[in-house]
This record gives sequence, C-alpha cells and structure tokens, in this order.
Amino acid sequence: MKIENVVFDVGNVLFGYNPNKIATTLLPTDIPISEYVTNLFLADIWQSLDRGDVSGDQACEIILKNIPSLDKCNLKNLIDNFYLHLDPIYDTHNLFDSISDTHSVYVLSNFQSEPFDKLEQLYPFFQKSKGKIISAKINKIKPEPEIYKLTESTFNLTPEKTLFIDDLDANIKAAKDAGWHGIVYKNPEQLKKELKTFNVI
Repeated sequence: MKIENVVFDVGNVLFGYNPNKIATTLLPTDIPISEYVTNLFLADIWQSLDRGDVSGDQACEIILKNIPSLDKCNLKNLIDNFYLHLDPIYDTHNLFDSISDTHSVYVLSNFQSEPFDKLEQLYPFFQKSKGKIISAKINKIKPEPEIYKLTESTFNLTPEKTLFIDDLDANIKAAKDAGWHGIVYKNPEQLKKELKTFNVI
C-alpha cells in the first residue's frame, strides 16, 4: 500500500542530541559536568520533563533534594537552553522539506513543550509539517501505545499508509505494533536508501 504520511522524530533524526556537549557548552568549566549529565539528561527526571509530568522548577527541586551539591541555576540553565545547542542535521531537514511536497509530513517527538516551541521558531522547515504531537503537551511519551493512537486520531492517519522515522528501536517497534511502517534512523544516507524502498523518494 502506498505511503501517504511520513512522521519524523526530532532528537537524533532532525537534530543531533549530545548531552555531554550541551552541558560542556552551557556550564562553567570548573564544575563536575558529568554529575549534571548523569543526574539530569540521563536520569528518569528527563523523561518526566519530556512527558510534561514536572516543570523545570519542579525538576530542579527533585534533583537538588537527592544531590544537594548541584547548583539550581546551572540545572535551570540546562533545562531552559539545551535546545539552542542541538546540532541541526541539515540533510534530514532537506529530506523533510522535499518529502513535504509529495506526502503529508508530521512530527512526533518526546520533547518539552516550551523548548520545542522555541526550537520550531528557529527552524522554518517545521512549517512544512501538517501537524505535531509533542509529548509534554499531551502527557504521553513514546513508546507508550497511546501516543501513536492519539497521533492517528488527531490527524486522521491510516496506519498502513503511515511511515515513522525514529532513532530508537523501541519507538519503531511500538509504531509497527500500531500498524505503522517504520525506519530506525542511523544517518541521512541510510534514511534515503530506506525511503526509496517505500517509494517515498
């Protein structure tokens, strides 16, 4: 069956996400940067932020309760400004742009609400999307089955005509369980090859 809808993830598909680089860029050099990476970006609290279950201030309070040696201003700086230090993957942006001329293109991402809104303002290619489902705005997160069903119902997508591109196996498995097609993203060249097998490009 012909693919009509192509759904893109954001992190590590449209933008490189490197917590160590983000923390090194945003934090002073004389502090234990790895502790911030471990206790924020690599901790469950980051998933809670992405799901919209906690605010930035609440996340800081939770982290500081467990790790009082960290600094609230530094944590808040990371939460508020990490999106500015995501690395654009321009080849994927170009694919997003060109596919939008022939297919309905959407965004489905685990992302915090306000940072995504700011990121979207910085990159005009997002305007080619026919719709976006951002986890923190709906309090659901990939790979929870409900987020795929909500995407279908919101945009009236037919599962077997929908292709999802995400960098995580678990998220693609959940999409396939919902009846979608899926590509586990590795790099732009690999993505182009796989898109050709679906006759998308």
